[in-house]
Order: sequence, then structure tokens, then C-alpha cells
Amino acid sequence: MKMARPPYNVVVAHPTISAAGNWIDDFVEDSSFTFKKVEPFKATSSLFRRWIGRLGMGWRAYHNSPDVVVANFPHLALSVAFWKMVMFRRTKIVAWSYNIPPLDSRIKRFVIAFLSRRIDLMVPHSRVETEIYSSFYGIPRHKLVFVPFQRGRLPEAEPFEPVEKPYLIAMGSMSRDYRTLADAMRGSDLKLLLIADQHALKGVRLPPNVGLRNGISYVECCALTKSAEAMVLPIASKNTASGHITLLTAMMLGVPVIATRCDSIADYVTDGDTALTVPPEDPVALRDAMERVAEDPELRAGLAQRAHSAWKTRYSDEAAGRNLAKVLHLALNGSGEALADFVPEGY
Repeated sequence: MKMARPPYNVVVAHPTISAAGNWIDDFVEDSSFTFKKVEPFKATSSLFRRWIGRLGMGWRAYHNSPDVVVANFPHLALSVAFWKMVMFRRTKIVAWSYNIPPLDSRIKRFVIAFLSRRIDLMVPHSRVETEIYSSFYGIPRHKLVFVPFQRGRLPEAEPFEPVEKPYLIAMGSMSRDYRTLADAMRGSDLKLLLIADQHALKGVRLPPNVGLRNGISYVECCALTKSAEAMVLPIASKNTASGHITLLTAMMLGVPVIATRCDSIADYVTDGDTALTVPPEDPVALRDAMERVAEDPELRAGLAQRAHSAWKTRYSDEAAGRNLAKVLHLALNGSGEALADFVPEGY
């Protein structure tokens, strides 16, 4: 297919960002592209209506005569791919945040693999996922490109209910290993504030020096994080990407991080430089790392400063805008050889 000369028309479909909202396309400075967003479907608890909404977004994306559609998250990307197949379009599709874990259902696996053939590039946010999706769904490796997750600047706010300092903090409810964290805190003189939903704590008995909050706003979570000595990020999943929003929020705020050593985290931090990492399911190692950070202000300051610098270079909105431009050029003009040479911003 002979593509139009620049500027290329890029349509962005995101399930939660309005046509007038902000996404990383607003940080692309490359004049080769013009961007337009599709209005999202209304939030609903009905699975059927969500799929109708996604298919509607995919249909509307093609009404803008795009050269490229950037579809966020797998379900929306697969909906766009469906219309590409039905309408015999040759529009390029970039599936951003393509994080779809291996599924047991053979029918679902077949549908995903079948529609993925119509997607030109898929962007997971960890390198290990590129290998998993390629082997499990049969997606050609040259269609999978690692680009790190991003976290933009957030408005500053004070905690609505301040916590007595000093304290460590942990937050998040997806793929967390709070059992190991509770074991590490048990009997320690440290204090930790845990922000998580109850379902993430099933079967976990928290010791008295761990305070629990839930149901608070993300802005207050950030304010509580900024006042903490360190962010503790115990990850349960060793394969799929988990904890990136929490990790990058702490790095953006200049708060040192102690995290489980796993493939998805290794793409973002280096042990002893931008974070401390510990082996999975090792409460002794986790407690040792927490005590080191709590007792050493120079260590905390160094980790925080280097992590913030890495966030600015690699994980900020500005860096994400540059990565998006690189991926779009790759989708329009790239090849397997070009993909092999692709390097995310700051890496």
C-alpha cells in the first residue's frame, strides 16, 4: 500500500479519554502527524454493551479517513481490527498497552490470534510480554514492540488525613504479594501504610504496625506517597506487567522504591541505582531492604534522585510522545529489520 505523504492522519481511540481530552499524542512534536481522538463509549457494567461500545468506537475511527489508528488496550484494538477486516481497509493499526494475559479458552485464543493478524504493531509495556504473546498466541515477533509505560505530572495536594511520620507506603490491588509484605513487617519497628482493596488482602493477616486505607482518591494516594520514606512494591505476577502505575508515580514524585525482582520491573529500574529489588516471596530480604532505606537518608536521597531523573528521560509524557512518534513511523514505513533496531526513548 502506498501511504499518503506527511502529515499522516492518526486517529486515537481510548476507552476513557474524550475527543477533547489529553493523551500522549498531545506531546508529539513530530510534524509528520496530525491527531484526532474518537469520543469514547459510555461506561457500563454490561459486558455486551461494552463490546457494542468498543465496536462503535472502531467504526467511528474509520470515519476520519485515518492512515493509522492507535487503539488503546486489547479489546478496543481487536474491535478496530474487526472493522479493518470487514471493510477491507488497509489502514495501519497500532495497539497501545497491549496487555492480554494467556487465556484458557481455546475460542478466545483463536479469536485473539485471528484478529491480531490485522494489527500492524502491538505495544506491550514489558519485554517479557512480547515473548509470551508471540509464543502463546502465535503473533509474529516483529509485530510486538516494547515501549515503557508512562506517568505524567500530577497536581500536588496534601493528604486529607495526614499520617504520623516516618512511614513506608504500599498501594495497589492487582497482582500484589501482600502476604510476603505482612510477614516482612511482622515484628519490625517500621511503620507502613497500605492502600489496597479488601480483595487484595484475602488470607493476609496484617500486623499492628501496618495501617490500612482504601476508598481514597488517586490524588490523595499521591500526596501520601510523597510524604513517605519509600514505596514498597511486592509483586505476585512474575510474567505479566504489574505495578507500573505505582512504580512510576513514586519515581515521578522522587520517592525511593523497594520492589520485587521480576522481569516486568527489570525493564524500568536497576537494582541499587534507581530502586532496591528483592527476590520474590522473601520476607527476610524485603525487611532488610526496608530497614536499609529507612535508616539511611543518603541512600534514600540517591535512589530518589536517580529514579526521578530516569522518569523524566524515559517515562514522562514528553518521553512517551517521542516513543509514540517512533512507533508510528515504524508502523508506516518499518520492517522486521527496523523493529530489531528500535530502542525506546532514554534506553
